[in-house]
Amino acid sequence: MKILLIGINFGNYEKRIVKTLESQGHEVFYMYDTDEKYSLYLRILGAKYTNRKTFVYQKKMLRKMSNSFDRVIVIVGRQLTTYFLESVKENNPKARCMLYLWDDVKRVENFQETKHFYDIIYSFDLKDCRDYGFSHLPLFFTKVPDESIKKVYDIYSAMFSHSERERIISAVSKQVNELGKSAKFFVSLGRFAYLRRRKDIVQNKDKSIVYISKPIIEEENYHNMNKSRIILDVQFSSQIGLTMRTIESLGMKNKIITTNPSVKYYDFYDENNVLVINRDNPQIPPNFFNNEFKEINTEIYEKYSLETWTKTLTGEIALNNYIGKYDIGELLF
Repeated sequence: MKILLIGINFGNYEKRIVKTLESQGHEVFYMYDTDEKYSLYLRILGAKYTNRKTFVYQKKMLRKMSNSFDRVIVIVGRQLTTYFLESVKENNPKARCMLYLWDDVKRVENFQETKHFYDIIYSFDLKDCRDYGFSHLPLFFTKVPDESIKKVYDIYSAMFSHSERERIISAVSKQVNELGKSAKFFVSLGRFAYLRRRKDIVQNKDKSIVYISKPIIEEENYHNMNKSRIILDVQFSSQIGLTMRTIESLGMKNKIITTNPSVKYYDFYDENNVLVINRDNPQIPPNFFNNEFKEINTEIYEKYSLETWTKTLTGEIALNNYIGKYDIGELLF
């Protein structure tokens, strides 16, 4: 199958998606939805210039691609112009076009003006699937555990900073330290915020929390997950869909502590493995640390792999039901 894949620059996941599709026998033409320096242009030069750069970039990609695609798969695609999508549809009249949203639909600024280009829309967000009629497809894991690595941390996480997240991490860290458990939390601030807060960082007395100027590198993060029994997940307060961190933790067979109550709807949910805490008053029962990860059904586990995700988008396998005993219309949000 010949696939046009349009994605976003996010933690090298786009490279893993391409590699997996190619290993499944597909020919893939990959492009970003805009120039890779979009964020830099926007911050320095403003929206008008940046939008013009995006238009030029997409016209260049139209000239580079050979067309005659069987599938057009767009991941989020918030920067795609109607001109670009119209041209792709015109040049590939037999292609099945699909959109995958791994962001809330309200954060995809061009959705209303571009949604009619897609034959099917998938979303990781249960609420958006219920409210808009999207097909529900969660995110995926890309790594499995290395059983030879010894556990060092009882709980671990690496997250970008925002004020609420830092508050929750601090509250959890305090409880973990009082229980005598080992913990490591990396909080990525960004270079400018790190320099601005340098004095506070030096005076930080909680050695379980490490403030860093840029995200922890990918392989180190997976190595730390391998060394950890439990992963802490703090999603944005408005987010219903499960984070990549949650699904990667499932793949690595870590237990999970999360502020996202929607995890209880999913078929892999087991109260031995997953603890939902209140983001306003996060409390961890000490007995959650006592039990090891409980193996889940192999069929359920493999549904969340990148291989299954790509085969769903290419139509090689039917869309799975990920929410167990619930009907999506019954979900309460």
